[in-house]
Amino acid sequence: MCGLIGVTLMLVGTACSTGGTVSRPVSPAAASPADTDRMAPAGTVEGARGGVSPVPPGAAASGPTEPDRDREALPAGSRADPVPGAELRTRTARLRVARFEDLPGWSDDDPAAGWDAFQRSCKVLARRAHWAAPCAQALAQRERSSEALRAFFERSFTALQLLHPDASAEGAVTGYFEPLLAGALQPQGGFRVPVYGVPRDLLLLDRRELAPTQRSGVIDVRQEGRELRPLARAEPGSLRLDLDSVAGEPHDRRLRLRREGDRAVPYFSRAELTSRGEVDAPVIAWVDDPLALYAMQIQGSGRIRLTDGRVLRLFYGEQNGHPFRPLRVKPRDVAPALRTRGLGLAAGEPAGEEPQTFELEGDMPPEPAPPTRGLQRPAAKPEPRRGAAADGQEATRAVIEQLLPAQDGAAAPARARARPPARPAAARPAPSAPSVTSAAPAAPATAPTKAARPGVAEALARDPSYVFFRIAEDQAPDPGPVGALGVALTAGRSVAVDPRSAPLGYPLFLTAESDRAGGGGMRKLVFAQDTGGAIRGAVRIDHFWGFGREAGRQAARTNHRGRVWLLVPRAEAREWFTRARPAMRGSAALPVCLVADAEHCFE
Repeated sequence: MCGLIGVTLMLVGTACSTGGTVSRPVSPAAASPADTDRMAPAGTVEGARGGVSPVPPGAAASGPTEPDRDREALPAGSRADPVPGAELRTRTARLRVARFEDLPGWSDDDPAAGWDAFQRSCKVLARRAHWAAPCAQALAQRERSSEALRAFFERSFTALQLLHPDASAEGAVTGYFEPLLAGALQPQGGFRVPVYGVPRDLLLLDRRELAPTQRSGVIDVRQEGRELRPLARAEPGSLRLDLDSVAGEPHDRRLRLRREGDRAVPYFSRAELTSRGEVDAPVIAWVDDPLALYAMQIQGSGRIRLTDGRVLRLFYGEQNGHPFRPLRVKPRDVAPALRTRGLGLAAGEPAGEEPQTFELEGDMPPEPAPPTRGLQRPAAKPEPRRGAAADGQEATRAVIEQLLPAQDGAAAPARARARPPARPAAARPAPSAPSVTSAAPAAPATAPTKAARPGVAEALARDPSYVFFRIAEDQAPDPGPVGALGVALTAGRSVAVDPRSAPLGYPLFLTAESDRAGGGGMRKLVFAQDTGGAIRGAVRIDHFWGFGREAGRQAARTNHRGRVWLLVPRAEAREWFTRARPAMRGSAALPVCLVADAEHCFE
């Protein structure tokens, strides 16, 4: 595994200087071959003494002219900064040293708008050796003017332009947001689509625990709670797992499985989950539109306004391990409906926000005809739950009641607080309430509702991936959802990235030009604080716009081509260039990860 200290990288270009030089689903228009993974970049050949020049894409690596001799790019312990134009390479990216004055729009952006986001990154990164100093300096920074903060970044960081392995500089820039859905805590009326928490029968296997001889074929595993451990040989009670049957994403270090007799098999796909009568998972809430739920799954978080006016916040909990094949779902740009009389705003909720509706681009089934006047039956009441299932679902609702304020904004009645589990690292399973086998009741015999629109289930089944949610511990409306870094996202300054080439927490400078008439591009300092299933490639950015209808409009309009610069603490950049070995041959020697991240990037 690549490491923050002593990471092995390939150096391309000049050596050094003693002077201080101080990016969800992509539309066809935004996609390019450079947006996809490139796992076999071109090799290098050593040119004139003291430098390495790139081989054109597709050319074979011939090896160094001085065989088997490794030379450091910078002398050990050097305090020199790499010169502009020098490059490093991994399997998924090239990084080229740049000057801040050459970043388009650098002097026009206001770093103060992203200072809080930077401070949040420091809460995680300050524990790392090269980040302790800049984070401490940021904490002590008294002058917060644009000029002072811009000087801070120029003084403390080295700018490295992120390039695709073929040296192309542009990639897709899209947007995402936190939607608002309508829902209820119990199935009623049109609210018939369950929002599931993390299933109890979802099992996890860490790929890093697999021996080299266990990467394919049939292996034996032992179940330890939710975890599966690989075994060298079968033992009493062990399970058989055919790794070739698991079609997860290759970059995901966890396999999501379930137990079936004496075998471990892939967890249910979306089609299987939606067609099953029972799912071994807590139902957090019920919504009225499967497209809205799917949109919330793509965004990774959301809010649900309940029938009494309170708003429930949900964050990503886990997923089913199937490949992400996203459909393009966009919010309908309709005028906000009048607020239902008697339902006030939740504390801190922006005025005018109403639950959003969504549609599939080019794939939306027609709206059902409204029921003939006078022929609509009243909604059937759901059958009362019995036994353990009822007890478990009541426990789920008890957690929600403890976390949400009363309708009038007063605190909930004092009692023993049923706290949900502590927030885990991103992507780790964290059931937000006791698991319960839940069966969605049959829809009443009425005209079709959003939940029963013809063709929607078939369209959604084309994406086998499925996201499960957890109840946010902090139900306050002000902070953004918690991203993969483990900190609250900042609207307009947090972005989702591919963590193999853009380490989580690091600052980035983004320039993106809109292909729409009237502009809409961006040139700003942003922070890598989230990830996404469709966010793959060195130059690939998903921009977080915030919560609500206007954020949804901004996200839908964000479909740009952009360029990205990674800001790295100067001491860390010097170390990378010091330890780079120009005599490495072929792409097999290149690491996958720019910076070690046990959770999000592994070799």
